[in-house]
Amino acid sequence: MRLVAQFVSTKRGISLVPLVDVVFILLLFFMLSSTFIQHRQIPLNVAEHATVDSSIEVVNVQLLSDDGTISILDEQIEKTAVVSYFKDAEFDADSVVAIRTDPMVKVQALVSLLDALKEANRKKVALVE
Repeated sequence: MRLVAQFVSTKRGISLVPLVDVVFILLLFFMLSSTFIQHRQIPLNVAEHATVDSSIEVVNVQLLSDDGTISILDEQIEKTAVVSYFKDAEFDADSVVAIRTDPMVKVQALVSLLDALKEANRKKVALVE
């Protein structure tokens, strides 16, 4: 009796397990070695109800729309003129700028106004309802 050995040739494929391990290790390395930067932030101290001393001058500013229409002491000006308005106006250096916004105004318009006030060297700014 003759026995014939039949060898079945099977092709071995490339295993993906080591590849997944290497990718996972690389992912962990880059996540742990990266630094996360906090971009520009606006410090905002919020008080529940603040009272203003009556001897301090308050400049009422109302942000009317997203395009930058602003009302300062009932006088409408454009966003681009805020810096020159505050530099030319004769407000006291200790005066407080009280900003009031309409509910539908985007936050970016408020941030742009705050940047303009910072450029005009206005240090005391308050957000009011």
